[in-house]
Amino acid sequence: MTEPRDMTGASDRPALARLLGGAGLAFVLRAFGAACAFALNVAIGRLLGAEGAGLYFLALSLASVGAVVSRLGLDHALLRFVSRGAARRDWPGVRGAFALGLGLSLAAGLGLALGLGLAAPRIAAGLFGQPDLAGPLRAIAPSICGFGAMLVIAESLKGLGRVRDAMLVSGVLYPVVALALIWPLAGMFGPSGAALAYALGTGLAALYGLRAWRRAVPAEPPGRSLAAGPLWRSARSLWVMSLVNSALLPWAPL
Repeated sequence: MTEPRDMTGASDRPALARLLGGAGLAFVLRAFGAACAFALNVAIGRLLGAEGAGLYFLALSLASVGAVVSRLGLDHALLRFVSRGAARRDWPGVRGAFALGLGLSLAAGLGLALGLGLAAPRIAAGLFGQPDLAGPLRAIAPSICGFGAMLVIAESLKGLGRVRDAMLVSGVLYPVVALALIWPLAGMFGPSGAALAYALGTGLAALYGLRAWRRAVPAEPPGRSLAAGPLWRSARSLWVMSLVNSALLPWAPL
């Protein structure tokens, strides 16, 4: 008499293989992105020297804090809403949540970027006592929109199970693009050129993420509107934690 086969274990093996494959890919992409970010910092130090690199990193600190504020915690909230909608194959709901979350983040980021660009001379001279910081602040201000949108899109892609695209958007493309642009731009414009390279890198990464999102989500039926209340209730507590962990702790000492 033959023994019954363990059909449950057999069916679990492909799912486990996919899980391990996704984790391995995420690890490789994260390591590559970290290496590119390290190489970018080395290049900035070599090209700009201590004083120029100091101006760049001061500008980066303000832009990074602004990007955390502009996300409003919506990146983590969208991970929840998108993954839940995708599991139910509620594509109109998925598209509606994404459009609302990205729109709110972009609106907040645009306001902060304009504010930083306009107030750059006062911030540079009054807050830091470094008038030369005004140029890098203006150049890096658009990255508040780019970096914020980049992470909102990346978390939404994770909700769809698109790990590769999410990792490319959140940690690989922007340092690669900035590393490619740093030599000509920093050579021509100094710290402002390095800040511009960073802003262009985040913007191009966000555009790639938006293209990946459109490929991943069915175009029809069109997304329906989503009330901002449920999304904000999910995002606000996560926003507070993001402000502490991603803005206050890493950037306040600088």
